[in-house]
Formats: sequence, structure tokens, C-alpha cells
Amino acid sequence: MTVVRQGVAWGLAFLATLAIGWSCASRNQGKVQTVTVPQDAGAPEVAPPPADAGPFLERVALSLDHGLAGPATVLYDGLSDSYLVANVNGDRYAKDNNGFVSRVSPQGEMIQEQWIAGGQRGVTLHGPLGMALWGGFLFVADIEEIRQFDRRTGEKLGSWKVPKAARLHGVAVTLTGTVYASDEGRASKDAAKGALFRFNLAAGEAPSAIKNSPERPTALVVQDNKLVLIGGTASQILQLEESGEFTSLARLPAQGLDGLAAMAGGTFLVASRSAGAIYQVDSEGHSHVMFEGLPSTAGIGFDNVRLRILIPLADENQLLIRTLLPLPASAQVPDAANEACRNCPVDSQPALDAASD
Repeated sequence: MTVVRQGVAWGLAFLATLAIGWSCASRNQGKVQTVTVPQDAGAPEVAPPPADAGPFLERVALSLDHGLAGPATVLYDGLSDSYLVANVNGDRYAKDNNGFVSRVSPQGEMIQEQWIAGGQRGVTLHGPLGMALWGGFLFVADIEEIRQFDRRTGEKLGSWKVPKAARLHGVAVTLTGTVYASDEGRASKDAAKGALFRFNLAAGEAPSAIKNSPERPTALVVQDNKLVLIGGTASQILQLEESGEFTSLARLPAQGLDGLAAMAGGTFLVASRSAGAIYQVDSEGHSHVMFEGLPSTAGIGFDNVRLRILIPLADENQLLIRTLLPLPASAQVPDAANEACRNCPVDSQPALDAASD
């Protein structure tokens, strides 16, 4: 019951922030002009919940298997009470202008297959991956640009090119309007190793690289107004501190981390594409497997009102929706190695020069 009340409280607080953000922003020629918002230890062994823990998933299970094309990320929009699904629709590196964003109902029904679509209404959208909501805006990571849309109508508003980006993956926005973007780089040998970028909407900044970025970062979220991320080469959840250092919040037993969603109380959901699994990681860094056998899981989302995990399966063109029950404390698996790693600085890496054209 406590979790449900928290979900409702989040929803009310979110709508209040949304109203403030929308009323304090204006645009001119697709650019935001004014924005004001008030105030290594080894990998741990991860076990499933014990047999006596009882079910931690309800029997509520929905799926959508039509109208999607390479679904990469799912995001819950509390304003429209719908799920936004970014569809790559082909080669994730191709500038083919055929990507689109779908709107799906909480009942698992397609509301609008191509709500935002490349080649329609003057929109350019090649291969959308990460998405983020802020005020009245939707931000989408699209190869080398961050694109901005009207959250209510899907109308295009503007875009920011990220210099030297090989393949943008995630995007997240803080309460004060700082936009973060992750470049996953390329997987081939000697190819770009990716980086993190940021810019501030109110300051009118151009995106610039963050020094000492982890290699090949993927999904991003903002938790307590701090950037939290996962990466392709590190099996960790990392947090960017005000000092500019990255600290580790948890270490997972799998690589290929591709999806990240924030829950209440510093808890996260993490998807590993290579392991075909989704993990829940608590505020102490303890993790357990929630789902296994997922063939192509990607950018997962979380519906904090209904306590649902939103799971896109990119290769199957499918969206899975699973409703959670609170996990019993007895199912959490402590690990000494993870405790040793928690909040320790990540090994320093060569500094990245600020990106420029």
C-alpha cells in the first residue's frame, strides 16, 4: 500500500512540475529561448528470490505484437497516461528518415502507430533510441542529434547536433534543464568508444563532451537530480557526482547493459541484452534476476502509477507489460563484493576534449 501511495504522490508532483515547466518555456524558430523551473571487486553472484518468498509478479501480463518495428525504448508519459515506444525501423546507424514513435495504451492497445514519424509533418527521425520527458517536451536521441517535440501534440520543435557522436543512445534531463546524452560509439575494433555529452537549455549551450566519460555509455536516467547511467563495457550502474567523478552504485553479473529505469527509494531496473535478463537493484546495490530468457530486450521503462515494467523486444517487434508486487525483503541478496564496490570512484580514464564541429 505504501508503494501505491508513493506512485500517486509521484504522479501529482510530476503534473505540478509539468505545469510549471510548460508555462515557463517559449520557443522561437524551434529553439527554446527561456526555461525556468523552481526549485573493482569481481562481479557478484546473483540469485533468484528464494522459494518461500512468494510471488513477486502479479499474473497481470499484457503484450503488443503488431505495429512496432525494432522497438528500442519505452517511456511512460503520465500526462497522456500512455506508453511512448521509439521504433528504429531498420538499420540503427542508417540516416533513412523512417524512424517513428508510437503511443500505446496501458491496456496494451495501439493508440497511434506513428504518432511522430520521420518524413511526416516536416519531421526528421532516422533511428530513435533513448527518450526523456521534461515539462511539456519530449527529447529523443537520434544518431547524432537530440530532437525536441511537443509532448502533447508530437509537433517538432527543434534539435541539437552532438559533434563527433557516432551513435547517440540515451538522453536524460535534470530538473534545472541540463540535458545529458550518451554516445554508445561503435562496437568494431579501433572505432569511436563513445562519450557523455551535456548542454543546458536555459543557457543556450552547445553540447560538449564530459571529461573522463566511461566508454560506450548507453541508457541514462536522472535520480535525485543526479545523472545515473549504465555502459556497454562496464557491468555497473554509475552516478555522475558534482565533482565530475563517476561513482559505482552497483555491479551486475552481465555485460551488454542496454536498459535502465528508476523506481522508488533509489531502486533501479537494468536490462542486459547479452544475458537476455532484467535485474532489480536496490538502494544498497543488491541485485536479483526478475526475468530471464528475453531474446532482445532493449530500453525498458517503468510505469510508476501501476507498478509495471515495460519491456521492448527489438528483434521480435514486441512490447511486454508486466505488473509488479513489492519484493519481500527476504528475496534481496547481499553480496560482500558489491558492498566493497558501492560508491567507490571508477578507475580514471583519459580525459576527453570538449567536442567541437
